[in-house]
Amino acid sequence: MKRLTLGTAALGAALLLQACGSLPATPAPLAAEVPARWQDATTPTTGSQVQPGWWHDLGDPVLDGLVDRALARNTDLRVAAARVAEARALSDVQHAAALPTLDLGVGANRSRSISAATGKPYLSTVLQPQFQAAYEVDLWGRVDALGQAADAQLQANASARDSAALSVAATVVQGEVNLRAL
Repeated sequence: MKRLTLGTAALGAALLLQACGSLPATPAPLAAEVPARWQDATTPTTGSQVQPGWWHDLGDPVLDGLVDRALARNTDLRVAAARVAEARALSDVQHAAALPTLDLGVGANRSRSISAATGKPYLSTVLQPQFQAAYEVDLWGRVDALGQAADAQLQANASARDSAALSVAATVVQGEVNLRAL
């Protein structure tokens, strides 16, 4: 019993001495060395469009190179650009449906037969030109509405591509700023 109380007293004394001790001095936080021209860069206000190449305003050639490489090598941006090209082609095809179509062709037929009267073979060649014109009269606006829908899809794909490019550039800039701050 004496050993238990003696151990408890020693533990209590150690804890009391620890509580009276002072905390170690905390080092002052390191100031991040952010270039002065970065602090002067203007940021767009809410509702305004982000200008392409906005990171060039920071005036850092290393950052410019990093962002340019990220934009050139990002596979998501390549997919988005392919979707824009596809939507543009579909829009062109849809607008072409409002124009008349003209088809011109030539059919050739060559035959060999034997005359029943003379028994001599003879060749015959028949050329047949073909021409067809068609036009859909857009009485109820169906063709025009399909053209407008194709244009809206093209605009949506272009906006998605621009949004993805903005996201990639912002991520690279944020990573570079964080790296320099560390």
